[in-house]
Amino acid sequence: MGFTKLDSGIIDSSVWAEPAPTRVLWVTLLAKADETGFVSTSKSGLKRAANIEQDDFDVALKTLTSPDPESRTRADNGCRIAEVDGGFYIINYKLYRDKEYKEKRKEQVREAVKRYREKNNKNRKHTKITSDENILPSASASASTSASVSGKGNEPKEKKTMFLEFVYLTKTEHGRLIDRIGEKKTDDMINKLNNYIGSKGEKYKSHYHTILNWLTMDNKDDPRKLSYDIEARANRERLKAEGKL
Repeated sequence: MGFTKLDSGIIDSSVWAEPAPTRVLWVTLLAKADETGFVSTSKSGLKRAANIEQDDFDVALKTLTSPDPESRTRADNGCRIAEVDGGFYIINYKLYRDKEYKEKRKEQVREAVKRYREKNNKNRKHTKITSDENILPSASASASTSASVSGKGNEPKEKKTMFLEFVYLTKTEHGRLIDRIGEKKTDDMINKLNNYIGSKGEKYKSHYHTILNWLTMDNKDDPRKLSYDIEARANRERLKAEGKL
């Protein structure tokens, strides 16, 4: 079902000076028009939709299809509608529809700008640092405190990169491992952690600190002489948690 927004300018148009049946027929045509201004209907169907007497319908239809010397648009000598194959065509429909679209678009832009400004005003933060000579020993200390407060929490989190299938490390973390144990050993530890997670479904809050923990445990003088075997290491951690070690 279509929807037609009625232009308030219709009150000032020449068609509004016509008799009531003509105005009713005109509004009926507007209500039944599609987005191009075409009204798919027969004369009898249009008469039934307008719900006016036959004589009134004939007069109204002739008025709307005839030139209007007082029309504000000169297309087709001011005729309001034309009878075409399959129904009727409202001649100046596109003109008013385009006008309506432009006005609607302007309103949308105004609303978008308003929302943007409101959002910016809401998110804008003003940090005011007050210094007290009795508390801060020097101006440099005050400046240092100000920089610390204003910069707090503004550092973005570094994005993690996926290694193999299940291991996630930031570039900084990966670089630190290489600096500490070398590239080959780092690849070996990532591979072992990846295989363990893949086979056991274990979840760790930080893969970087998990690797560091395994390295620390491996370097200790373990009485059970556990090596880098991940399965054995997991069992040792479980035994410790259960108080059996």
